[in-house]
Amino acid sequence: MIDQQIKGLNSDTPTEVITGLIDSIKKPGQRFNTSSLVELLSERHPIYKNRSSIASSHIRGYLIEAFHTIGMPQKGLPYILEELETSFSPYIVAAAAKAVRGIKEPHSGIVAFLNKSIYNIWQADAIVNYSSFLGPYDQTVNTTALKEIFKSLQWLEGKAQYVLPDLYHLETQMAEYFSSENRKLLTECIETIEKADASVDDCCTLPIEVYNQKDNHQSSKSEIALDNIMLQDHEGNLLEWNDYFKGKYTVLSFFYTKCHNPRKCIQTIYNLANIQKKIKASNYSDIQTAAITYDPTYDTSSILKSYGNNRNYHFDESNRMFRVTDGMRSLIENLDIGVNYKGAEVNVHRIEVYIINPEGKIERSFLRFQAEDNLIMDALEELVGNEKLPVSKKTEQKSKKPTITNRLSTIVLPILIAFFPKCPMCWMAYFNLIGISSIVSVSYQPWLVYAFAGLAIFNLVNLYRLSKKRNGLFPFYLALVGMLLLGLNYWLELGSLIMVLGFLLTLTSTLLSSLSFKQYHKISHFINEKWISLKYA
Repeated sequence: MIDQQIKGLNSDTPTEVITGLIDSIKKPGQRFNTSSLVELLSERHPIYKNRSSIASSHIRGYLIEAFHTIGMPQKGLPYILEELETSFSPYIVAAAAKAVRGIKEPHSGIVAFLNKSIYNIWQADAIVNYSSFLGPYDQTVNTTALKEIFKSLQWLEGKAQYVLPDLYHLETQMAEYFSSENRKLLTECIETIEKADASVDDCCTLPIEVYNQKDNHQSSKSEIALDNIMLQDHEGNLLEWNDYFKGKYTVLSFFYTKCHNPRKCIQTIYNLANIQKKIKASNYSDIQTAAITYDPTYDTSSILKSYGNNRNYHFDESNRMFRVTDGMRSLIENLDIGVNYKGAEVNVHRIEVYIINPEGKIERSFLRFQAEDNLIMDALEELVGNEKLPVSKKTEQKSKKPTITNRLSTIVLPILIAFFPKCPMCWMAYFNLIGISSIVSVSYQPWLVYAFAGLAIFNLVNLYRLSKKRNGLFPFYLALVGMLLLGLNYWLELGSLIMVLGFLLTLTSTLLSSLSFKQYHKISHFINEKWISLKYA
């Protein structure tokens, strides 16, 4: 009975009927096929057609939360992980975090998505309630996205141990932004994870089938009729589908310029730009890229070109952006594109990247998750094989003979990599070291004192402004004290001991600033543990 009701839902079904059905499903003793319920999460499902993006989002959130009660099947996992990775809505994120606890045998790779969601939501968290869709609400079950995330991390126990450095950072550097209840939950979460046995899963990595899972099982080799689809590229040129998509392998992404979610379309185009660079570096001559907009009405050629240029997308004959001028519905149906509309406006869509073969058929699909460059390049390597430009014999001969320089580089290069500044903040930290420590050696060139001090002050300002996004205020305090000691020593001549101390503090702040996020907090946690053990010994 319930299965038939689920299958009967469509664009004309009132919202209260849909949510009423979800409420009935959550009641004990109900029998139904959870797979049919998962199908409601597909962006292509008719229930989202002609509804606003807000209404569609709330229906999806209310449905996702239900899986916490009824259990989350494997087929539904990609949907909730996508929301954890990309959503900034407290209603959606809290629902997805709760649904994690409906999984019978969770994989440790899920933890990485929960961890990402913390940083998506911590500035926009709000109270949500799933006791009813439209009210009245049971206020005793109010919750927040952060609360549900911390509960799920605690529930995962040892599977979450590899994100402990990030949780330590939250506890020591960002706790002031959390409510007292969330701070307590975070502390309990950390304690539970620390005490649990380590997971035997391949941490951080979900099974590849989760990434490639489709909404509908359609063979990538099936015949699809796209001959009648007309395209217009970023320069205004009109062409048929086969004119571009036959004859070469194509990495194809979908997006639209009015999408303001930085985790979806914006990131998709940045990723495609990076893939372009790797294709060029790999000397592939038979691979091209393309990006097609979901919104052909708004995204004109000039808008596409401006959007691509602003995101470092390289345009040429083998790298283009398109809008469909005729046959958009046919394209959506034939490629099973994950998008829906209210009128001509996009109201819900997924992340999707495809590799299309020279016959114009889909070879690989990367759906819902931002596929890393290496994942797509590995797939291209497998498909295309070793069809790269030949390497010259001279180059081969050079590579066979290890020189003295090569031998030295195996020792020196790792050291340089370890200490070379890897970001603007690291460069400023190194300027701090150079600037302040050089004050002691410019007694006869006073103008250099002010130049070096200016660099150090500029660095301090940047360290302070970005402290909550990087390694906290401790490196800033060290740099400040080091700067003051060296400055005072220059003007008051306090002695070599003060100079050495100032120099060491400045050097330490520089090294701490150049550490990665996780490395810094591993060291910080280790020192804290040793201090506590000594204090209470």
